[in-house]
Amino acid sequence: MLVAEWLPSPLQWAYLVLALALSYYVLSPSRSRLPPGDAPVRGHDLCWFLLDDQIPFIINAFQTMDRISLDEARSLVQARMVEKQDRLKHRIVYHHGRPCWSPDANFKLEDHVYADVNANVHNEAELKAYVSQHYTRDLDRSKPLWEMILIEDYTPSESVLVMRFHHVVGDGISLVSMMFSAVDKVPTPTAAPVKVGQTASSLSLLKNGGNNIAAAIGQLRPRDVSPYRPPRVSGKMRAAWSGKVSLADLKFVKNTFECSINDVVVACVTAGLRAYLEKTGGLKATARVRASLPVNLRGPSPSANRHLQNYFGIVYFQFPVHEADRLTRLHLVKARAASMKASIEPHLTLLGLSVIANLPLWLARPLLHVMSSKATLVFSNVPGLQEPCSFGGKRLHDVHFFAPGGFLPINISVLSYAHGVDCNVGADESVCDDPQYIADMFVSEFEALHALAKARAST
Repeated sequence: MLVAEWLPSPLQWAYLVLALALSYYVLSPSRSRLPPGDAPVRGHDLCWFLLDDQIPFIINAFQTMDRISLDEARSLVQARMVEKQDRLKHRIVYHHGRPCWSPDANFKLEDHVYADVNANVHNEAELKAYVSQHYTRDLDRSKPLWEMILIEDYTPSESVLVMRFHHVVGDGISLVSMMFSAVDKVPTPTAAPVKVGQTASSLSLLKNGGNNIAAAIGQLRPRDVSPYRPPRVSGKMRAAWSGKVSLADLKFVKNTFECSINDVVVACVTAGLRAYLEKTGGLKATARVRASLPVNLRGPSPSANRHLQNYFGIVYFQFPVHEADRLTRLHLVKARAASMKASIEPHLTLLGLSVIANLPLWLARPLLHVMSSKATLVFSNVPGLQEPCSFGGKRLHDVHFFAPGGFLPINISVLSYAHGVDCNVGADESVCDDPQYIADMFVSEFEALHALAKARAST
């Protein structure tokens, strides 16, 4: 690849020079005092607040459970989430032109946890339409930026709780951790079936010098170009999700082909993207789809994820959608994932995003959008709980999670729960009118890999 391809455009260089020139002034400690109880929104949270200047940057999730009343749901959310997460009672205000956290003196749980009695949602197709309708609907900016909507009569025996949080409140890791910490009895922690990413030791980072140099240069990579990347997204998202894939079968496939569970999952997602490109005639136009992968940078302790915050870096991963053979695709994914281990890239992106977010807002927003243009989709693997759980005595049947829509047209989230893994897809209508096809092809590809693994094991 030519070095010139990695160099930023003159406009990007101009923004970079301005950022460096102004950073000392902006980051200097001489700030006006804030009202008691208020605090500035820090860089690693602030960047996700600034990115929604065009489309609200909302994380969506929902859980199906045994029938539950609104009073029961409110009582559980108050005791198990709100009272333990102070951020849920803070709203965003501006002081001296900068966003700050401020306690909401008029906080009422009823404003945030309510029932939609007119939802008329009674099956999976209607639920997908409902989640899609609310995907990018904005939250009330005068209140803390989250809400939970109860569909009490989803079926005669089931309710659905739809949860919506602005990304500034927390990232997927901390939000899912909060959700699962609120269950009746948290099972004994076990190894996460699907890894989002983890920090590496200082020694391993030093040993990985070659890849780290490449990662540093890679921060100058140009805008991603693919059929999934239109000049402008519509902001209208469609949500879809797959059926569950057995965790035991995933382990069988990864052991047979000597790779990781994460490799198998990414290979199946790659196949889903390739299948959709083939279906729509877009495969010839690209040999890759570049994804932004969040990497958790918290410590290994389970308590590190308990507080709502954004603390993750990003690595960029090329999905080998050009490769037709599924085993070759799996091996390509494995090789690329191995080259990214112990990379310094997520630390660099976290630092870069935090510094940019603290620049003057007129400069920070365009710079953040330049950084967001380096990928076409977000792919996140969110570890859940392997054992079935209950919430206030109500059995949790299923849990789904969706990364925000907005600056990237497609997001794919893989969540593990109750001995299974599913694929959740959110897609902007301007680039993908059938995200269910991608989710279904995820399962089809896994079934094909599982059949190959069984055939190999029997020989």
